[in-house]
Amino acid sequence: MRYLNNMLVVVASFLGLLMIFSSMMPSKAADTPTLNKVGSGTVTATQYSPDDKEIGKAAALTDGNDQTRWLFKPADPTKELPLRLTFDMGIARTVGKVRIANYFRQTNFERGLKIVDFFVGDTSLPVKDAKPTIADVEIKMSDKTAVAWTDIVLAPQVKGRYVTIRVKSNWGAPAYAANEVEIYTVEADVLPANPPVTPTPATVK
Repeated sequence: MRYLNNMLVVVASFLGLLMIFSSMMPSKAADTPTLNKVGSGTVTATQYSPDDKEIGKAAALTDGNDQTRWLFKPADPTKELPLRLTFDMGIARTVGKVRIANYFRQTNFERGLKIVDFFVGDTSLPVKDAKPTIADVEIKMSDKTAVAWTDIVLAPQVKGRYVTIRVKSNWGAPAYAANEVEIYTVEADVLPANPPVTPTPATVK
């Protein structure tokens, strides 16, 4: 009986130590926070030339539909590439992942993006010599059957208002195209409430 009691004491002590040790370990959820997709109505996409001039909007990349597409055919690739696509999230957010749905059609799928650089920061465009957040990412090429998605995970996550994709090459066609870009952040997709508006007193004449 004494032996049994001693064994129970040892087991209880071991379990107590195990519980203490477990409570000291960081949880998996804390290490990998849930990422939230930024709503398509929140992000504004703009296309820029290599010399930082705005060429036009790229709304099809953020319309929530991976069957619509943005397309650009440079008249002079030596002057118009590498082009830049900048995504304005409205406020600074902690970016954890970016997903790209590459160009998808029954033909000419070589227009899809191939090699790109990623920038996350508080300015709409990086300077020409800026170091990318992630460099030389290869984007999967779609085929005749389905849209190809590429997930780019940022580790560590980077906080900024703007995500810029510098397009360096495609899969061989004279035009450049993609269907959708999704941005995932630590913060939920809730913009700050609009500040109250103070009414202007009427002027008595």
